[in-house]
Amino acid sequence: LIDYQSNMTRGLGFRGMVNGRMGYASTEAFDDESVAQLVKGVLESAQLCEDTDTEFLHKGDDQVPELDLYNPELDNVSAADKLDMVHKLDEACRAEDPRVKNGYNVVETSKAKVRIVNTYGMDRSFTENIAVLQAEVNSEENGFVSSSGHLVYGRDINAIDVNALAKEAVKRSI
Repeated sequence: LIDYQSNMTRGLGFRGMVNGRMGYASTEAFDDESVAQLVKGVLESAQLCEDTDTEFLHKGDDQVPELDLYNPELDNVSAADKLDMVHKLDEACRAEDPRVKNGYNVVETSKAKVRIVNTYGMDRSFTENIAVLQAEVNSEENGFVSSSGHLVYGRDINAIDVNALAKEAVKRSI
């Protein structure tokens, strides 16, 4: 194991209709200067937009289908559980083929609280989360080194097959 990181970020995305063109910008900073830059970014983005398709701001007055985007069990996956999965993924990759020399494996969980608000009065929010497992494999044969990988994601980390992920990553590397 070379590195373990845990972090929390937040962000704000903003879009606006300017002279019939949609502009987009986003930021992870929340000071006055960044918000002013966000608005400026939307104005500049709208000017540069070459898309002639009509875009609209959703009024949000219709019935929105319920989406199953959050699994509370994913919040209970500990750092130790993730490290264990990284080790299992590494072992599975190495066991798959003797030409595998090393790799880069990632086990990540993320959770986002999303709020969508617009000038028509729409104000909706939801929480979503996901687990991502990624295996990047370096293999060597006759002095030739090849690298490739594969990733899988889902809302149930226990349903992700580490061995199948390793097999696919190694297959792509060989």
